Amino acid sequence: LSDDGAYLLSVSGGSVRLFSVNGQNRTLVPGAGALVAFAPGGHDAAVLDPTAGLLLIRDAAGAASVQTIAPPDDSLASGVGIGFSQDSAKLYVASSAAQGVVIFDLVASSRSPVACDCTPNTLVPMGSLFRLNEFGSAPLWLFDAAATAPCIVFVPARTE
Repeated sequence: LSDDGAYLLSVSGGSVRLFSVNGQNRTLVPGAGALVAFAPGGHDAAVLDPTAGLLLIRDAAGAASVQTIAPPDDSLASGVGIGFSQDSAKLYVASSAAQGVVIFDLVASSRSPVACDCTPNTLVPMGSLFRLNEFGSAPLWLFDAAATAPCIVFVPARTE
């Protein structure tokens, strides 16, 4: 869901679709099994597709120009979540196979991995932090994107 609540990205019928409150319903790109995310405060979108790789869609609600950020590779394998930085200059991909998060700098056209001793199963934004697993009896793993050197930290599980 876009921040303004006007658009929704959906993966169904083998494609990534854009729906609007005004009744718009159109296909953006093929993408069976894709992960999707909107950039904060705008209508740019990211798609992680197992066969197409990591895609950036500028102005998904309008012209929808598609740019390939990275082809499929081991660092994107078993992707469990994608998200944007607060300024939309970076894309984050959490991967269970790579056991960490890969940072894609959209301005510098570079990537850098951040490894952890965990197996992410999601990437949920919480401000400049991203949750990498579900709350429970095990430690909570967080990706701190705002740190001087982005890192993955854990919050110990409460024991009684």
